[in-house]
Amino acid sequence: DYIQYAKSHPPNEGGQGSGIKCVRVHIHRFLHADLQQTPNIRDLVCTAQSIEELEHAVDLMEDIHKNAGHVVEDEQKSWYVRHRIVGEDGLTERERRYRQDSIMTCEEPEDDTAICVAAMFGNDDDGGD
Repeated sequence: DYIQYAKSHPPNEGGQGSGIKCVRVHIHRFLHADLQQTPNIRDLVCTAQSIEELEHAVDLMEDIHKNAGHVVEDEQKSWYVRHRIVGEDGLTERERRYRQDSIMTCEEPEDDTAICVAAMFGNDDDGGD
């Protein structure tokens, strides 16, 4: 489907200016896990200079899937999408880690254990000498 969208809405028109590179990057991301197992198709995707070349690479991958009895429902999330999985809290794992790393906690000391700010830098018993 993506190839058809790229054909009907070419990335080098409408102010995008990135040409085939944009489509090539998207295809590479979509097929990331598969391309790890098929270096010949990966090379086709990486060196494609037209949407038709990318379409050929996608067709080759589709043929491999058909011959192997590939079932889309059995696919695992790949590296490219696993960080986008939203948890019950509505956050991605990356957002959750960022929030945890950026939260600073401040605990107020009990009155009997608190020290005077002036005493932090030395003994203040002698009147400030």
